Amino acid sequence: MQQERLGVDIPTLCFLKDINEIGDCRMCIVEIEGRKGFATSCIQKVEEGMIVKTNTPEIMEARHVILDLIISNHSKDCLTCTRLRKL
Repeated sequence: MQQERLGVDIPTLCFLKDINEIGDCRMCIVEIEGRKGFATSCIQKVEEGMIVKTNTPEIMEARHVILDLIISNHSKDCLTCTRLRKL
């Protein structure tokens, strides 16, 4: 991903193949200056002059809410999940 090549740490769950499509988990949200709402960085096209914020208090709070929603709809059997062996 682009952010990895640039050394920017943005959380993502896209590595969970067969569970998440690229952009579905929304853990990689960022703020783009001059735009409303958040953008999903893994599918956002880079534009000349774009100013991207990756770690504001608003983004961190939104990521916590997103993760809470993901966990609330999860079976929580991670330690015994067969998918763990596939990572």
